[in-house]
Amino acid sequence: MTLFILFAAFGPGPETARPYIAMNYAAMLQKSDVAVIGVFVSERADRDPIDAEMKSLEKYVEGVTTKLRVVCVLKGEVKSGEVAVRHHRMRREEQRSMVGGGLGNGPMLAAIQAENDYIVFLRKRADGRFECVSGHMDSACSVKRLEPRAPVDLDPRTGKPL
Repeated sequence: MTLFILFAAFGPGPETARPYIAMNYAAMLQKSDVAVIGVFVSERADRDPIDAEMKSLEKYVEGVTTKLRVVCVLKGEVKSGEVAVRHHRMRREEQRSMVGGGLGNGPMLAAIQAENDYIVFLRKRADGRFECVSGHMDSACSVKRLEPRAPVDLDPRTGKPL
């Protein structure tokens, strides 16, 4: 009884809860214009205004465009062999100040890094780039790192490179 009272008095309350919609792979695939397996090419901060969904976090986040080389198209059409994904990341100065912390109940931002393959579920933007189908606030839900990464040209019998 005492433990319950302590939790009720000091535990997380509904005022700190932030709703988000969890989508499974089938729902993301259905909702997306394009779904691809891609490899990181580059990332750059852009000068575009923060997307409306992220306006309340403008002090903490910045818009970025990440390019992925398309390895496999699962849905839709990709003409150039690359996709440019508009999403957000924590500002560099905020990353340093939040070691071990973060924005409580904050966004789940996609972190796309070199040397990794990703499956991404995207919708087309008016400017020709793409954005995560799960939205800007929780873009990590639409970007999944694939593991383990292995060379494609392995001998299936021995596992050694061809």
